[in-house]
Amino acid sequence: MHAFNVVTWQILEAEAAHDRESRDRLLTRMYEDIGPAIGDMNRANHEVRLDGPAEVSAEAKRVRQLARRLQPLLKALVGDDSPERRHDYDDAYREFRDAYVTFIGLAREALEIKGEET
Repeated sequence: MHAFNVVTWQILEAEAAHDRESRDRLLTRMYEDIGPAIGDMNRANHEVRLDGPAEVSAEAKRVRQLARRLQPLLKALVGDDSPERRHDYDDAYREFRDAYVTFIGLAREALEIKGEET
């Protein structure tokens, strides 16, 4: 998850770029870097999706789907200064972040319940 966040947080750096070429170069690099970061995240939560409690598994799947949705929205920002594109990306990121926070809460709760039973 850390690698994914490192990529997505660079949006502020891209936004602060002094010229279009620098901005597009950073956005393109972000787009290229986010794919492997999503892959790492998928591998990390694969067992959770397969073996975890149903609620945690469902939320892990949702996190995965929302993360994948960010990649094309990031690519759409390259060469496009419209506020609508950035709004779409920001909305999708917030939705991803909310799902991730929910997933972490559910996973912790499942671990606490499991720990109390032993």
